[in-house]
Amino acid sequence: MELRHKGLLYIFISLVAAATITIITKIAILHGGNPSKILLLRFVIVVVFLFGYMQAKNISWRTSRKNFFGLIGLGFAYVNVSLLFFLSMKYISPSLGGG
Repeated sequence: MELRHKGLLYIFISLVAAATITIITKIAILHGGNPSKILLLRFVIVVVFLFGYMQAKNISWRTSRKNFFGLIGLGFAYVNVSLLFFLSMKYISPSLGGG
């Protein structure tokens, strides 16, 4: 596949995934889901796919100490932003949350 087409495919997949997050989250909350548990499930699924991808491509997990602490900080920020987003889905419609 040509590099340009591959990039467009990745953009489309990302767009579809981002657009469905609010809808799937709202459905899960309406069926009794807890935003914290939904977020945990989301991250577990992502870790499984990331681990499988890195194993398949033989990508090393090694990083410098500086990058490691930077990644921990970014991860902490991302988890908190995601949690606040998922908590907001309890109070607003998915069309407002999709931005």
